Amino acid sequence: MKRKEIVDWALKIIGILVFIYSINAIKEFILFNLLDMNNQNQGLLKLILFVFLVLQWSIAALLTFRTRILTNLLFKKEDDTTETTISAIDSVQLFKVGFVLIGLSIIVFSLPNFIVDFFKYTSSVQKGLVNNKFELTNIFIVGLRLVFSSTLIINSQRLGHYFSKSEITHTS
Repeated sequence: MKRKEIVDWALKIIGILVFIYSINAIKEFILFNLLDMNNQNQGLLKLILFVFLVLQWSIAALLTFRTRILTNLLFKKEDDTTETTISAIDSVQLFKVGFVLIGLSIIVFSLPNFIVDFFKYTSSVQKGLVNNKFELTNIFIVGLRLVFSSTLIINSQRLGHYFSKSEITHTS
């Protein structure tokens, strides 16, 4: 693999990570909209949270789907003629390992939050508390992270084939 291909691979993996971790921004936006605040700056704060969410998704999309633009900015055509030492590994396997590692790390970081939030929610339901939207929203968001990370692990081979079909990988 050439250096340009490795940078392309790394940028795509970082883009997927940015997207998955931007799920937290969705949680913040939803929770802010659920709160009933009598603040004169509430509209401005909603706008800032929304712009931040769109910015995160834009960066994630750029890093995931438009890596060729970034790698062309980083490398000149004549600058990337040398092969690296990991040429025995093809890009599909590199992506597969990356997706599995991302999925496992997200599960490891999210599963404790899911368990705690689930027990908080069941406890509030058993106590008869009516206002448990916060716990339910947290369960939904963390559950969404767990579903995305499981999907990354289960479909790592297919995703590896999809992301390795870029123009950079096939033009040697």
